Amino acid sequence: MFQPEYRVVEKWRPELLNPKTSRPRRKKIIVAMARTFAVDWWRVRTGRCKAEDLGLKLQAQPERKAKARALKLIA
Repeated sequence: MFQPEYRVVEKWRPELLNPKTSRPRRKKIIVAMARTFAVDWWRVRTGRCKAEDLGLKLQAQPERKAKARALKLIA
């Protein structure tokens, strides 16, 4: 899910949208964004911070029991 309010996207958006930004530079920016996201996701998964504190919005996950029941109905 694209999240335009995520702090990393907001930081790099002007340079990514600039038509004068070279292709190699764009690739470096995308790698930097991915690395930052990986660190942020680690922080969320280890409980060091909340996703909302980083500007991320999480989708509600369906309950596992409901999913398991649905799979049994299909089989």
